[in-house]
Amino acid sequence: MRINYLLIVVVVLLGCILFTVSSLDAENPKLQIIKGFIKKCFTTDEPIGPYICLTASPSYIYIGDITHCEINIFSKNGQKVKTFGRRGEGPKEFTSIDNMFYSENMLYVSSVKKLSIFKSNGEFVKEIRPGARQGAYRAYWPAGQDYIVYSFRNTPNPNDTSYYYVYRLVDPKLERKYDFFQMEFEGYRKKSNRDEAPWSVYLDCQKAIVSKDRFYIGNTKWGFYIAVFDLSGKKLYEIKKNNPPVKVTSQMKDAMISQFKGTVGDELYNNFIKKRGFKFSETIPSYLNFFVENDKIYVFEYPDFSNNFMANILLLDSKGNLLKKITKQLIIYSIIQDDRVVSFNEGKLYFLSLQDDSISVAFIDLAQAFKDAK
Repeated sequence: MRINYLLIVVVVLLGCILFTVSSLDAENPKLQIIKGFIKKCFTTDEPIGPYICLTASPSYIYIGDITHCEINIFSKNGQKVKTFGRRGEGPKEFTSIDNMFYSENMLYVSSVKKLSIFKSNGEFVKEIRPGARQGAYRAYWPAGQDYIVYSFRNTPNPNDTSYYYVYRLVDPKLERKYDFFQMEFEGYRKKSNRDEAPWSVYLDCQKAIVSKDRFYIGNTKWGFYIAVFDLSGKKLYEIKKNNPPVKVTSQMKDAMISQFKGTVGDELYNNFIKKRGFKFSETIPSYLNFFVENDKIYVFEYPDFSNNFMANILLLDSKGNLLKKITKQLIIYSIIQDDRVVSFNEGKLYFLSLQDDSISVAFIDLAQAFKDAK
């Protein structure tokens, strides 16, 4: 789970405009190159959003309505199954929906200072609240009888403007056991005015994910880096690759700005974005995002903006050894960056797309794509 509020704004302005419902149409000539790679799941006109999140199970698609604090369950063919939740502080109510996670027939919903647990069909099971001294956790992952959580923490040094992700093991009552990992939260600084900050391009990937009996933490700020833990927080090993850094060229910058301007329109670009400017990294991060399932790691690299958005997708074993690589056009890269609107299940990467008053769910069958690759 990764939350980067600047990135969310970029996704709203760029990703959801760039990849519209019409883009899922196989007759769109701009997408002929990926025909058969991206597939439409369903479109719904249900009044959901505009701020939404997604997770998937083998049977259902769960769309969290962050605006109204509701969760909508759909079948994979788009049939509405159930809506539950509302704004409030009681059982089955949420003051926010910070994260949704599906595991072993259970849906875990993270809200401010509360974990709500439901069966896969939306039936309420229980809620757990951390003690007053525990603080507010941003996400919860089941770890046997315990949970792994993360929170933000700043240093007591007033000269240090950094915030840190802190990963912690807590007991079934969400009481702290111990912290086992921390890393600096890229994209946020104390005393910074985010409304005036430049638009960041080529953001580092910082995320965590649980799969079976392993917990994975990635951070491209440290290069190609993924740390692997057991569910007690014990570090088992690290995956590091000495990938040579790819320098961001002026051609890449021009292509990115041109694409940005073309998708948001001249008025929005000139009045709201241009005056803030763009902040480019000197080099491209080692990867865009990664997902784990059945001891396989699926890694998306950044697309080449100057080469029709072509990007490498890597299939690694659990130790990080390369098994296969495919290259596809990835114009939806900005959506894949945001873990709030993507979910990986049974070899498929599901994601949300907005268009006017409709919401579409599409998917990439990565398992099949790698199976078909020579």
